[in-house]
Amino acid sequence: MKFSIRDLFLVTLVVAVCVAWWLDHRQEETEKAAIRQQLTDESSKLTAKLKTAAETASLQERRIEAMTRIIKYGPTEPRHVRTSSAPANR
Repeated sequence: MKFSIRDLFLVTLVVAVCVAWWLDHRQEETEKAAIRQQLTDESSKLTAKLKTAAETASLQERRIEAMTRIIKYGPTEPRHVRTSSAPANR
């Protein structure tokens, strides 16, 4: 069985294309893993910010409700506490 130069070149070309594809595929997988990790980190940060924003919004809603009650019904008068033992005048 004889191999010509053309046959050896063809085999070399096929092997080179397969190796190039394999190297490129391996690099893509590494890049995908890095991007997944980056997205996971950013997702965690955004989740924390969203939680903080929700807590802040809840606090602001309570403040608005309190201010609305004050505007609607007026400020509540503090109850007078007797400080002396003298009987209260009626």
